[in-house]
Order: sequence, then structure tokens, then C-alpha cells
Amino acid sequence: MEDYESLLHSIFKECYRVLKTGRCLVSTFNSRDLRIVSSFVVAASKAGFVLHPDGLLYQKPIRAYTTTFHAMQIGALVGDFVFTFVKKKQGITATPPADQELSKLNQYVESLINEEVSGEIAEPQVRQKAYRALIPFLTKYAISDIDACRSAVSFFEGEMRRQDQHFKNVRTKITSERKQAFQSKRRKRSST
Repeated sequence: MEDYESLLHSIFKECYRVLKTGRCLVSTFNSRDLRIVSSFVVAASKAGFVLHPDGLLYQKPIRAYTTTFHAMQIGALVGDFVFTFVKKKQGITATPPADQELSKLNQYVESLINEEVSGEIAEPQVRQKAYRALIPFLTKYAISDIDACRSAVSFFEGEMRRQDQHFKNVRTKITSERKQAFQSKRRKRSST
């Protein structure tokens, strides 16, 4: 993970060097593993980029990607997050301590996961919603409190692991429903 982050950092550092101050770097990225997303965000932040206030958008996948074997069986995050990073002037910016915000973030994440699980929501949708809160936190504290970032990531992934059986059950149900729908369409075609 450190090598991956280091490689990304060297890329973002070069992007930062060639961009003019105030200009944007737009990138898409997704992963089912928040540790990988965190490496991406930390690398960009260490290079000097700041996440634009409206710089995190989720782009839904095209329908064809949602019915692939990979998306159906694994529960992958098939859409992309679109990041807009801004090159700000170099300088020290005061960031409040992360402790209080981390505590609130963890409470939010825990309640979000519990709420979504009770609603029979699949893992990718839970991750999509949680990432919208977690990623801005990671970009905000990537430089000043990397331990708080790691703590947020560990807490989230731990909470998601606790729900593994639920997510497997939801995936099985969705897969079964899709197979039945496919077989039904197939029978209709063959009978005509």
C-alpha cells in the first residue's frame, strides 16, 4: 500500500508542478476498499492539492456494467467518483484537531451502515454514501493528522466487515432475482 501511495504521489506531484495556481486536476477513481481510496486521496493531498468544496461527485455506471458477472457476484463499486482537486498556493493552513470531527464521523458512519443494513441495501450503495462523508475528511486531514485518517478508514472497514453476512445475503438475493428475470425473458423469447 505504501508503494502504491508513493507512486501516486509522484504522479500527483508532477501534475501539481505543471498546473498553474488555482487550476484544477479532475480524476475519476473508485475502489471497494477504502484503504486504496485513502492512498489515492492522501497522495493527492501530500502533493499539495486540495479537494474543491464541490469536488466529489458520484457518476453512476451505465446499465450494461451493472449486469456483468463481476458486478453481480462480487458487489463491486461499479460507478466512479469524480474528484476535482485544486492547486492552491503553498503555505501552512490551520486545520482544527481531528479528534472531535473523527468521533462525529464514526458515529455517522456507524448509524449510516446500521440504517442501510436494516433497509436491505447492498454493499456498493452503502460504500457510495459513506465515501461522501469519509473522503472529504481524508483530504482535510491527510497532511495534519494521518493517524486520524487511518483510524477513520479502519473503523469504516471494520464496521463493513461486521456486516459481511448481511451483504452476502443481499448479493445472493439480488443475483437470484436477476437470474430469474433473465430466465423468464429467455423463456418468453423461445416460446414466440
